[in-house]
Amino acid sequence: MAVDSEPVEAVSDNGVDTPVSETSQKSDDDASTTEKIIIGMVADTKDVFAKFDADGNRSWSDKPPTDLEEAPENETTQNRERTICRIVLDGARWEDANPNHLIHMESILHEVDQSQADYEMPPLNNYHVLLTSPMVRGYALKNKRWMQFFVDGVHEIEFHEGAFASLVLSQERKKLILAFAESQVKHRDSFDDVVKGKGRSIVMLLSGGPGIGKTLTAEVVAEQMRVPLYTMSAGDLGSSSDDVDENLSKLMSMVSNWNAVLLLDECDVFLEERTAADLERNRIVSIFLRTLEYYEGILFLTTNRIANMDDAFQSRIHLTLEYPNLDAVARRTIWTTFLDRATCDDGSGKGDIDENALSTLSAIDLNGRQIKNIMKMSQLLAMQTGFSLSFEHVKTVLRIQGCAIHGN
Repeated sequence: MAVDSEPVEAVSDNGVDTPVSETSQKSDDDASTTEKIIIGMVADTKDVFAKFDADGNRSWSDKPPTDLEEAPENETTQNRERTICRIVLDGARWEDANPNHLIHMESILHEVDQSQADYEMPPLNNYHVLLTSPMVRGYALKNKRWMQFFVDGVHEIEFHEGAFASLVLSQERKKLILAFAESQVKHRDSFDDVVKGKGRSIVMLLSGGPGIGKTLTAEVVAEQMRVPLYTMSAGDLGSSSDDVDENLSKLMSMVSNWNAVLLLDECDVFLEERTAADLERNRIVSIFLRTLEYYEGILFLTTNRIANMDDAFQSRIHLTLEYPNLDAVARRTIWTTFLDRATCDDGSGKGDIDENALSTLSAIDLNGRQIKNIMKMSQLLAMQTGFSLSFEHVKTVLRIQGCAIHGN
């Protein structure tokens, strides 16, 4: 490999500008050529080689797009942006979403004829690995955007194994929901409608008041199954029927390809009964019904107003669960869960919040989201005062919120 290098300015590890001497290297030894170039540019060649080697091997690893990874502090190459979220690595769909990208790479499979269909690409050697891109392409689930990520900032997800057990729901319902979801992923091709490609989804409608675990159910099911969770609302799809048609079709195709769980939160705009007075919303509902017929994945719908549901949805929903308001036993479980997770700057936990205090807290009519918010504010108050989290901190927040505390 012949390499001609020009004089350039580089910065060494200690921050001192280091001029690189002019060289004209022509050698068949890839290793010696690469080494001579890199040695002139950086102070610690060994560590740089090790980093390039590690990043290259991670970038080259053959991962399907369903593998979920976490980007703790990644930045895009053009408009740099820090993001801490879960991502799905999917280079092929990244290219589809960015057709005008300057570097468009066709899959190598397109260039292999049928006679070489069984051909296996040999593993990369160390010097090939050094030349791989430091960036990987994927979808940021929180940002809802296709982005590029530095490979050394992408890490495997540590799924919360105990999340499903902490869901405040009867064991019978929990087993039923999880069984439906897992069976859909494993056997979705085994059931088809009269028309091929229809009826391959599992749709579950969760209804009830706010803060009682509807959204959490979808989240912990995805966590238990170790698959991505894509959350959307009606606003994410646009306001016109044309926007909804285009965006919903693309989104459902993408989520199905990942074997992900799709959550449509507060879906009342789609479920509400159609009327002759609002033709545009009628078109949106019709589009949603049609798209739902051909969806091939798991869909959770949440709503507060099941009584207003359009009749056409009844036959398209496989499981409907009504969530009751929380009773004292359920609230106690939620308080206990958040208290067990509580930590302060000094590493201390729930402090003097004993069983009597729990009984007092459980008697207050709060939903799960309100309990979570009160616990968060109580922890912040404890951190600010420099003391361990205590019952007094929680009572202070409750009083500010206007909650009546009985017995204490």
